[in-house]
Amino acid sequence: MKRFLYITPYFPPNNRVGALRPLKFCRHIRKFGWEPVIFCDLKMNDSTDGDLLAHVPGNLHIHRTYSRGAAMAWDAFKNGTLPERKPKITGPARTRNHFWNNPELIPYGEHLVDIPAAIRNGRKILQNSDCRAIVVNIDPFAAAHVGNVLSREFNLPLVPDFRDPWSVCELRRPMRPAPIRKLVDHLERKIITNSAAAILNTETALGHYRQHYSELDPEKFTCIKNFGDIELINHGQVQKLPFRSLLFMGNLRRFIDGFEVLDVLTQLKKRGITSDTFRLVISGQVLPETLERATALGVQDMIHPVAPVPYTRVYPLMLSADILLVIAHNSAQRIPAKFYDYATTGKPLMAVSENAELNQMVKQCNGQAFRFDAVGPMADYIESILSGNSTIDAQFSVPQHYTAESGSRSLAVILDKIT
Repeated sequence: MKRFLYITPYFPPNNRVGALRPLKFCRHIRKFGWEPVIFCDLKMNDSTDGDLLAHVPGNLHIHRTYSRGAAMAWDAFKNGTLPERKPKITGPARTRNHFWNNPELIPYGEHLVDIPAAIRNGRKILQNSDCRAIVVNIDPFAAAHVGNVLSREFNLPLVPDFRDPWSVCELRRPMRPAPIRKLVDHLERKIITNSAAAILNTETALGHYRQHYSELDPEKFTCIKNFGDIELINHGQVQKLPFRSLLFMGNLRRFIDGFEVLDVLTQLKKRGITSDTFRLVISGQVLPETLERATALGVQDMIHPVAPVPYTRVYPLMLSADILLVIAHNSAQRIPAKFYDYATTGKPLMAVSENAELNQMVKQCNGQAFRFDAVGPMADYIESILSGNSTIDAQFSVPQHYTAESGSRSLAVILDKIT
């Protein structure tokens, strides 16, 4: 079995969304001849999920030494003494101060301080293994620098896997002052130039990177979209709700505040639909600004928050709903990760999106997409589902290219090619 060093600071028991893509890769890629050697982090203030950790293959080589405190945090997790992380979400982009509350002022962010320890400990792993390549799960973007240094020192092909675009990010780039923007371009260009291949997870971001690095071979860049893993998420029982529902899984937060959906609830209420028969179920945190707006519109009773469900149990939660809601970023470069989980169910999907790539995917997966201002058509769609007059295909099956096995095969093909 051929091995590769997989640098992924986010990895179970860390339960943030950045830990899910590497987990799914690790669960399936060995079918295609590659063994990941995991180099990951854990911090005292990380949010964790023991159920997620239980689905990590038991015989993986895992080195929890990325940062100086990683080993201590791992011991604390095993002993049950890891402090509980307090939930924190940032305000909506449309209202916050863009200068004083700007995480883009430091290109590598809070992970800058981990770079020395990560390089030092990464060297130890590579000196005692037979890895043939290095793959980096990005972000954090600082991990790309770590991978680049180790790649050069050990003469190994480097593959950065950009879950989110960095230099050309439509959301982040305008927030960077000109000197920071120039620095980010310089840092990323060094990494891309040294890479054997670079992965983006949307076709739109792929096109933007090829354009931004037009002097490089466009074949250096490829796309592996995110994917669902039904075996990972199908645990627990379906809890039937006493009302019909539109389910949004995740946090209403920075860049996604849900204001447009509140207008849809207002329209439905005007049509006579009440909270006794229909509600928006939110499994996650909600911005105070969103709740305040709901109260002002008089639809606060149509919002039904529920405690976030562990990721390994989201499938039964999705089955309990009548319609699954996707709210896109105001950027064509991103596809919300929850879409790929939604797609495993065959349930009706409703996307609030002006992202042509996402909209086409939603159409392929038993759903409809609407512009952010299409309040009336969204209300019509919900009513058609509730009344049973929709054209939903009850025999829908998940497209194979949205599965974890297919995504892992694609990564293996890249590794085979560059080695």
